[in-house]
Formats: sequence, C-alpha cells, structure tokens
Amino acid sequence: MIEENYDISYPTVSNYIKKILKNRAEAFIKLEYELGYICEFDWGEVKLTINNVNRKFQMAVFTSAKGNYRYAQLFPKQNSECFQESHALFFEHIGQVYRTIVYDNMKVAVKKFVGPTEKEPTEALLKMSMYYGFDFRFCNVRSGNEKGHVERSVEVVRRKAFCKNDSFMSLEEANDYIMETCDKLNNKPQKSRTMKTAKEILNEEREHMGPYMAKLDTVRIEEPRVDKYSTFSVNTCRYSVTDMYVGKRIFIKIYSNNIVCFSEGKTIACHERKLGFYEWSIKLEHYLNTFKRKPGSLASSTAMLQADPRIQSIYIPIITKEKRIL
Repeated sequence: MIEENYDISYPTVSNYIKKILKNRAEAFIKLEYELGYICEFDWGEVKLTINNVNRKFQMAVFTSAKGNYRYAQLFPKQNSECFQESHALFFEHIGQVYRTIVYDNMKVAVKKFVGPTEKEPTEALLKMSMYYGFDFRFCNVRSGNEKGHVERSVEVVRRKAFCKNDSFMSLEEANDYIMETCDKLNNKPQKSRTMKTAKEILNEEREHMGPYMAKLDTVRIEEPRVDKYSTFSVNTCRYSVTDMYVGKRIFIKIYSNNIVCFSEGKTIACHERKLGFYEWSIKLEHYLNTFKRKPGSLASSTAMLQADPRIQSIYIPIITKEKRIL
C-alpha cells in the first residue's frame, strides 16, 4: 500500500484486520441430561505432604452430569494402571455403571488422532469399556470445557479437601480424607436441582444405569530378571525378592500402589509401590541365606536400615559390640 503511495502505517492496517477478524464471544448450549446416562472424568494435580515429604499426585475425578455426584481418588501417576483402577474403584463405589463416560483428549484415553475429529481410544480404555459395558466419547481438541461439570469439580474438590489440610502420613489416609470431603458435597442440597442432594439423585439414576460387574483386575504385567542384589526394577525403583531367585525371571503384577511377585504360581513377595525415583524397597527376610554366608554385611546393609525398628534395636547393639571387640 505504501508503494502505491497510500499514507498509512502498519499498526493502522493491523488494527483494521483485527477488527474484521474479531471473533464473537463463544455461546454455550444448556443441556438436559437423562438419568443414569452420562458421567464425566478428568485428572487434576494436587501437591501434598506425605510422611513429611512434599509430593505431587494426580487426582482422578468423576462427576455425574444429571445429579453432580462427585467421586475422587489420588494416584501417584497419570498412567494406564491408575486410569483403569480409578474407574474400577468408582464403579465399585456406586455399585453400577453409567451408560456413557466423557473424556477430554488425555493420553491415557486417546491413542492417536484419526483425521481432524476422530480419535482412536487406548487399549486401556477399550478394555474397560468392553468389560463394564459403557460407551465413551471425547471432547473437541482444546475444549475441555465441553465436559462442563467435571472441569469445575476438579477445582471444587481440590479446594474443599485441601485448603485446610494438605499433610498426611500416607496416601491411603489422604484418600480417606478426600472421600469424606466428597461425601459432604454429595449430601448438600442443591438449589439448581430443587434442593435435592447429589446422593438422592444418584439413587434415582440407579434403575437407568448398567449392571455392575465384578471389579476389573487393573494390573500391568511384567517378567523382569532378578539382578545380583536380588532386586528387580519398575520405573527406576528397585524391589527385593528372596535371594534364591537371583538370575531368574519372575512374574510381577504392577498396581497403582503395590507390586505382587510370583514364581511358579506362588506369591513370593509383596511391596508397597515407591512414589519417587531411584528408590529401593528392600526386605531383610529376603536375604537370610546370604547373611548366613556373609554375616559381616548385615550391619551396613540397606536391608537392615529399612528393617522394622524393633529388629534394628535387637541387632544393631550386638553388631556394634562385635565391631568394638574386633
């Protein structure tokens, strides 16, 4: 335009184009929901102090569209086993299954995009939907607000539960506390729902829901080889088994909060799953045969440091006395 002798500045052109292209405010459609038909799911991050250690957790939140019934649980990660377990716990909690679950485009639910609007679900989501018999649908890209209820529920539950208390001795204690909070919310009369509580509406929905199935075994299975320390690795953390399995492959079931080990169909070890990185879970009883051959290694072993304090009180004075004699 300047080359054609128009006396005009770049900002003037930019402002004019912005005015032409200016988008109108988005309009929202008020929906009416059928009883027992739709429930919405989402994750929300929560920062807590567990046993004096600051950690981040993922809060799985379910909210019924019709009655605003809320259910939430905390998990260490946002992965497939936690995703599946959250659903199994929710369906077990209400004793039935909603007909349709709505998700945004989270990685644990969407495997890949097929075209501009179609999404391919993950194996974890397909497995759950086939087992429990529910349908699912996804929001449009970057449109988590299309769920509506659950986006607000993540904020509400997080604020109501942890604004006054964010320190607990264990993750189990924190989950008990968050369930108490949800129970209070679900028993509160709602003006927008003719003063009915979410729990009362849930009871009305039950005859319209799908039947409950026995709890799905939400587990990841691996067959690691036991190393020279009689441990195996799961997500950078190491867990011990009896020293007779060194060099052998074992069968493990990985749940969101624990790990169960098997060999030849028998349970050989159980561990609470570590929440951090590069941590070790070592049990003293797994090394009894080795300590018989190498008694000198007992004093400074990780197994002794992680042993029950009552056992330490017995052995550490004896070990210290033996060192002094030597």
